[in-house]
Amino acid sequence: MSMDKETEKALSPDKKTESKKTAEIPVEDLGIGDQLDFNQLFRVKGKQGLFVIGSTVNKSKMIRVASFLDFKTGTIVNVNKLICLNDYKFLTIRGEHLSLVDVFNNYQKYLDGGYKEGDKAEKIMSIMVPNYDPEYFKAYHVNTILKWYQEILTKMQLNEKKEETQTPQQ
Repeated sequence: MSMDKETEKALSPDKKTESKKTAEIPVEDLGIGDQLDFNQLFRVKGKQGLFVIGSTVNKSKMIRVASFLDFKTGTIVNVNKLICLNDYKFLTIRGEHLSLVDVFNNYQKYLDGGYKEGDKAEKIMSIMVPNYDPEYFKAYHVNTILKWYQEILTKMQLNEKKEETQTPQQ
């Protein structure tokens, strides 16, 4: 499945676009969560990876989704199996809810501060969601979030390389 260039551009992370709350912050200082519109990213129940919408819903409530990494490999799924990444909230023991954007930004700050390969899931969990509720936030959640983080980071790096090759050399 191939998406048109306008759709791909709309769904790709755009470093030039800034939200209202980050208008004064230089783009390179923004967290990964602030550089991407999470309303355009979906998880499909029963499938690995992140997806974007590739068509409209038909009468049978089926929709075509494409892989976030390449926008080509796709599948048709029932809309009830789609979960928007922007809808994910993480509960703390204080009763607060952190969005996935905040979790990604916390993790990125942690990586910048000297991530160690041997760090245990509990330490990473406490960095991602400070004061997390252990009843609701488990180690397998961390693994899923790390996979999504890596997939988004890979896509952003591919976009940067694509922009560099398209920019004419002076």
